[in-house]
Amino acid sequence: MKPPSRRLPLAVAMTRCVMLAALVATPALAGCADDDGDRAMGSSPALLAAPIHSSVCADGPTTYGIDVSKWQGTINWSQVPNSGVKFAIIRVSDGTNTMDAQFAANWAGAKANGILRGAYQFFRPSQDAVAQANVLLNTIASDPGEIPPVIDVEVTSDQTPAVVAQKVGQWLQRVEEVLHVKPIIYTGGYFWDSNVASTAYAAYPLWTAHWGTSCPNTPNAWTRWAFHQFSATGSIAGISGDVDENRFNGDIDALKALAGPPPVNPACVEHGGADAAWCVDDTQLATCAAGAYSVGDCGAFGAKCSDGGGVGHCVHFACWTHLDGGEDGTFCVDADTLGSCADGQYTEVGCGGGWVCRLKGATAACVDPRCADLFAGGGDGHTCADADTIALCTGGAYSETPCGASRRCDAGTCVDDGPQPPVDTGPEADTATGPVDEAPGGDDAGADAVSGSDAIGGDGGVAGQPTIKTELHQTGGDDGCAGGGAGGGWAALFALALALAFATRERART
Repeated sequence: MKPPSRRLPLAVAMTRCVMLAALVATPALAGCADDDGDRAMGSSPALLAAPIHSSVCADGPTTYGIDVSKWQGTINWSQVPNSGVKFAIIRVSDGTNTMDAQFAANWAGAKANGILRGAYQFFRPSQDAVAQANVLLNTIASDPGEIPPVIDVEVTSDQTPAVVAQKVGQWLQRVEEVLHVKPIIYTGGYFWDSNVASTAYAAYPLWTAHWGTSCPNTPNAWTRWAFHQFSATGSIAGISGDVDENRFNGDIDALKALAGPPPVNPACVEHGGADAAWCVDDTQLATCAAGAYSVGDCGAFGAKCSDGGGVGHCVHFACWTHLDGGEDGTFCVDADTLGSCADGQYTEVGCGGGWVCRLKGATAACVDPRCADLFAGGGDGHTCADADTIALCTGGAYSETPCGASRRCDAGTCVDDGPQPPVDTGPEADTATGPVDEAPGGDDAGADAVSGSDAIGGDGGVAGQPTIKTELHQTGGDDGCAGGGAGGGWAALFALALALAFATRERART
């Protein structure tokens, strides 16, 4: 309801204003009613002047709703839907100076009972337009409602039509750039054309005030209305006294479509958009989901708030404690449990299967305990499990690979065995300096140890000297060798003497 002690009865106000209109210029009509600085929608008699345009009817079905302010007192919103109310337009303030004391209760009550909501502001052309818009925007910052905001244009505040039109435009621009929806203009056909006189805002939805008719008049700039305030004397369940009644030009689905996506909260716009997230402080996280703003407390779970990566998020206490304030990494919770953090979100998993958790450098992982024993931190690698088997660790998993026939393990790699150098099989090894060689018939023709060359029969030579190749034959022995007797021995001594004589002569000649 409107302030009863400050508002004239409708019939009286209309009569006085119409009479005055015949005596003075029409803009003065806006000053017919007393102005206490706390006005509600439809309280200016200038809106109700005789129509000067053709009436415009609805396109088809309409949707019923109301507009309210503190003048309706305390509302029992749980009862309001019983009167068929589908939407409510709720006053935020009168200009910048007078906030509506019932706004918060009305805003929450309508939402709780499934009624679509829009916020309106009684506009004062004498005040700063952007400042007025900011009052509305700040008031609905955390919950912009379902219907675009409304500017209530029904007084001039002694401003010229050009000034009024300019300031209306400033208000519309400010709200639209913050919420990304076109606001609604509430006015009357007569008032707008006489006191605003602008066709510049015809693209904005019109809410026209014209009581007592189902086909209201509209300002010249519009050929269609979106809302029509048709009564100021409605009776609504849960509300004491008269209530402004309205209809939307369309069904409930069309009304929801007019609202479009939920308006983007101004705080969301300031911090990056409809799905922004940022830290308010070390523990408070602000988030926006499709333009809806909310604040959560990371600290309630022992977490901290971080803007790492440019997007605010909570960092689990296990992450910032185990990773020295970090948000991404792994660590061992205990001997067989792995903790992981990604963007501050924590998960943990038991290693299982007898595996253990090991830290290698700054990274932890679950590994086979055999890998943990073979390699630092259980990292990847290969080694010899035994002489002919390779042990492999890959991604913490242990496996063994046999080298196979004629192969062996060498430094973690299978290699071919290959041919081995021949070895003497006689009872005595060749020497570097002596003439002693293997026993007769006992050599396998392999090379002497240093530089000698084996004789066929087994005699050797001095290292660095020509080797005398003399076959030694025993005869007459009982060991089955050819030849025999002591004659073989004398022959050997004779050969040795010749060799010494030959060597002596060669030294003399040199």
